Amino acid sequence: LAEAVLNGTAAELQAALADAQRAGLQGHEVRRARDALLAAEASDIRRRTELSVEEAIELDDWWKLQAAMQAVVGAGFGESEMVVRLREALRTHRRRKEVLQEIKRSAAARDAPRLRTAIEAALLTHAREPDVRRAREALRALQVRSAAKEELKRALASKEADIKPLQEALTAAEQAGLGEKAPEPLGQDPEEKATVEAVREELRSRAIAKLEGLHVKRDAAGLTEALGDAGGWGVDEAEVAIFNERLSQLHNQEKNRQELRDALQDGAKDRLSAALEAAGCVGITPSGAHAEDAELLRRVEEAIHQCDEREHRASTVAAAAAELRAAATGDDVHRLAKALNSAEAAGVGVTAEMAGARERLRLLRARACAAQDLKEAVQAANVYRLRAAVAGARGMGLPEKDVAVAREALKNLEAKTRSSRGLGSSTTSTAMVSSRGME
Repeated sequence: LAEAVLNGTAAELQAALADAQRAGLQGHEVRRARDALLAAEASDIRRRTELSVEEAIELDDWWKLQAAMQAVVGAGFGESEMVVRLREALRTHRRRKEVLQEIKRSAAARDAPRLRTAIEAALLTHAREPDVRRAREALRALQVRSAAKEELKRALASKEADIKPLQEALTAAEQAGLGEKAPEPLGQDPEEKATVEAVREELRSRAIAKLEGLHVKRDAAGLTEALGDAGGWGVDEAEVAIFNERLSQLHNQEKNRQELRDALQDGAKDRLSAALEAAGCVGITPSGAHAEDAELLRRVEEAIHQCDEREHRASTVAAAAAELRAAATGDDVHRLAKALNSAEAAGVGVTAEMAGARERLRLLRARACAAQDLKEAVQAANVYRLRAAVAGARGMGLPEKDVAVAREALKNLEAKTRSSRGLGSSTTSTAMVSSRGME
């Protein structure tokens, strides 16, 4: 019992007193042990109370502070230092709570100046570091998001068709978290999402306009590069596929233009016609938007027309030459003359066939004249003329049947002439005899 009084704890004192009571021990030592037990219990109560007070103050928890205050008063520490500390902790807690509420309200209202003032007040009230850190992060997020939204509005209001400023503003906004839910305790701003969507739609519109412009300019390299960035500009896959088809068409059109130029240099009609037909298949038409294409097609069509004219001339010349050869083998003067005129009009030129045909025409015409002379001489019944006509007909090589008729006529005329001469001679002799008789 003496050792417990000197060195023991309250539990040891209780155990020693219990042993003393069982042993029937009384006197000064027992009273001293009981006093020591009371003092030890009081010390334990104070220590536990102080610990609860310290814990409540450290945690800055309203309910724990209230519980600690009740424990202090209940333990009989009415106006002790612990009560003073608890009262001050409760007042500080109220101020901190008010400051944190102000932080929440200003953050929810997205009022940066008001939030900044609330953070300063929180620092003055020695608010907990996590609460201050969270408030500062909310303020930074609010400032970044507000600046990003204003930059989006400026880019959206710009009348320029350049994509880069709009894309840079949108990238900065996405990095700032615009379009996503704002972190606590910031309130939500519906205008943020609407602005982001408007900028995305404008970026897509400008991107499509750029792709259209590159297609109209026939800039295949620029269109290829732009299509590589189109996905990042918000152009969907279906639209990208359409412009890829247009890009392929541009490549095909450029190949066809080169083929048209090569065909012009070659000059072959088949190649020109094939290139012209292919041009229509790939969308190169005279009514297209490019004057260069219209001029190139005009030149090709003109070259094809020239080929047609050459073919027509060649066909005409060949036909005229064939008719000339056929006419030259016959005896039809009119056909041969017409064939010669047609050959000259077709541009047959000076050839052996033309010379032979002209000679043949001259001969046929001479024969015709000889035949006419022969006919007229027969009709005139003039021996001398008929004799000359027969000689001329023989010289021209007239058919024997035509000459035979004239020869028979000449023979008859010559016979008549001889008869007339004999009768005249007899009459003259009789007259002379009669004259002489009269004499």
